[in-house]
Amino acid sequence: MGRLINAIFLAGLMLAACTGGNDETEALLTRDHVWGWDNGAGCDGLIDAWVIRDGWIEMFRDGEPVDRALLQHREIERENHAEGVTGGIDGTVWYFIARDPASPGEVVQHRVRFTVSTGPRREPFLFAQPRRTLMHPETKQERRIEDPRKGQKLSPCPEGTIAPAVDW
Repeated sequence: MGRLINAIFLAGLMLAACTGGNDETEALLTRDHVWGWDNGAGCDGLIDAWVIRDGWIEMFRDGEPVDRALLQHREIERENHAEGVTGGIDGTVWYFIARDPASPGEVVQHRVRFTVSTGPRREPFLFAQPRRTLMHPETKQERRIEDPRKGQKLSPCPEGTIAPAVDW
């Protein structure tokens, strides 16, 4: 009986060690922050970055704002979906209102899924999935398109990365 209790205790310690960074990762994924594409290289001078602030995603290219999207919400996806069990963070889904790539004069809801990759002593990065879902705001009709960022990595920029205020 003592061995069983020790095994359960050790398993619990290992689980806690493996998922200990979840709180920090979740906080980073849900707060305002600057994110750089190309595995963070886009952070330098906002060459290719998304600035999440005040309920908006502001998109920068070559240090200049090029577009923005109304961020509706972000969801965290967990590895273990069993009721009452909290697994590691597997992904995140961002919902935002932005231009329709097929018809730039119209706006649609974008649902973009990223897988989340984390590791010891490094910031997580987001890996853009191959397809995104677009939903028309009035008809609620959905369509899936190839994500223009598929396969690209989005990484948090270093603390202190400042994006200029933009008067849209």
